[in-house]
Amino acid sequence: LLTLARVSINSSNQIIVRGVVEVPIQGHIIGDNFVEDTNELANITLDLFNLLGLTKSPLLVILSSSFFKVHTFLASELKQISNTDYTVQAKSPYLPEDTFIEFRSMSKKSTGNRLIRTLYARRKFLESWTDMLEIINVPIIGITPSSPHIFDALTNKFSQPITILIDIEVTSTTVLVGRKSGNLTSYKLPYGCSLYTSEQDEELSNNYFIRVLASIELIMSEYDEKPTEIIYVTGQGLDNLIKKDLHLPDQFRRASEMNLADYSYAPKKMEIHELVSKSIDSTIDTLSCIASSCL
Repeated sequence: LLTLARVSINSSNQIIVRGVVEVPIQGHIIGDNFVEDTNELANITLDLFNLLGLTKSPLLVILSSSFFKVHTFLASELKQISNTDYTVQAKSPYLPEDTFIEFRSMSKKSTGNRLIRTLYARRKFLESWTDMLEIINVPIIGITPSSPHIFDALTNKFSQPITILIDIEVTSTTVLVGRKSGNLTSYKLPYGCSLYTSEQDEELSNNYFIRVLASIELIMSEYDEKPTEIIYVTGQGLDNLIKKDLHLPDQFRRASEMNLADYSYAPKKMEIHELVSKSIDSTIDTLSCIASSCL
């Protein structure tokens, strides 16, 4: 699914969602790993731009967390902060020639204990999106994964030794584990909400949380730790997995309930609000959180 939203910021720094369109995109246009048909996706995007009145507006592209890998190094671990550093390359899940790497220093101090957050993505994947953006020729704010922004908002608001966030998608789940200092690592699990969604069996979703908790326990065993008392949950898959008015299993909390961003989302007041999904509440919360940190 492709979701395009028109947002603005008022004088009180509140994010206002003014319109939303959600459309299904066929696999021959956006494949499993990259944009297959950049021209067709550009045409669809421009049509949605016109529908929402966004012709001259800058575009922020938020992509699935599963297309990215996050790892945090100590500066002392690296000979140089460069994509040619062997230690940096060793953590990439992609071939060296097909790896894009971005570094972010999590401290202003130039010391060996300085944390360097490192973001990995397939180069071909990112280039397929930038090729599409060149075709539509609109101002670009940037391209970013979703869940690291949510993680940072959580650690800035809540003081916990360890924070765990899961980002549920249709066919995969991204687990983010880290500390308030900015030490963050992501893990991709090969299952999402698709196997656990059923109109006839609402209890099926509990099986997902049982499975993901077992996966988190295995991840945390690498740290000689147990899962935290609270595990935050976000992602488009959450909207598909469990209804908004139903409680999540014990230990899990919706990130959207943590008031990470000040935003207004009132579908009944919008001229354009066209959805395929029954709910996109988690998507809107993620969008608003990222917009508030980027704009």
